[in-house]
Amino acid sequence: MVRLARPGGTVVLQEPDAAAWLCDPPHSAFERLKAELLTVYERMGRDFHIGRRAGRLLRDAGLHDVEVRATARVTRPGDYYHSFLLTLCGLLGVSAAEDTAALREHLGRPDTITCQPLLWQATGVRP
Repeated sequence: MVRLARPGGTVVLQEPDAAAWLCDPPHSAFERLKAELLTVYERMGRDFHIGRRAGRLLRDAGLHDVEVRATARVTRPGDYYHSFLLTLCGLLGVSAAEDTAALREHLGRPDTITCQPLLWQATGVRP
């Protein structure tokens, strides 16, 4: 990637990190879904914790003026992200139908929030 940038050009990385991926109040079906997704990522040779290293990867590649930021999206009942999570349950066969139903009920409670995986963005300039 660095080779593709012209001298003085900017290289940009955007990577996820599961560090803050959570549901509050906690729910066992959410934790099982999260564990399965992390396992699938690993089986594909991907690292769901690479986001936190994005800046270091750019510095190690010889870039300078490296800047890093992380953002997280918090979701509440009715958010499309909850539908996405429930769809993943079915696609991955993560949990039994009753688990999916329990998670659907939990995500619909007014006091339940989720935090999506952190999204790390890093930029650096090629010398």
